[in-house]
Amino acid sequence: MEITLADRLAIAELISSHGHLVDDGDLDGLEKLFTSDVIYDLTDFGQGRLAGGGGR
Repeated sequence: MEITLADRLAIAELISSHGHLVDDGDLDGLEKLFTSDVIYDLTDFGQGRLAGGGGR
C-alpha cells in the first residue's frame, strides 16, 4: 500500500496538532483529534485513563 502525499501531510499535521495540544496542557482540545470511543491511557505517566472525545 502506497501512502499519498496528501495522506502524509495529514498524518504529520495530526501528530503536530497532538504535540501542540499536549505541550499547551489543552487536554480538552484532544477531542478534536480522537473519536468518541477513544481510551487515552496515561497511567504510565502517573495519570488515569481518559475516555471519549469529539472525533475528526
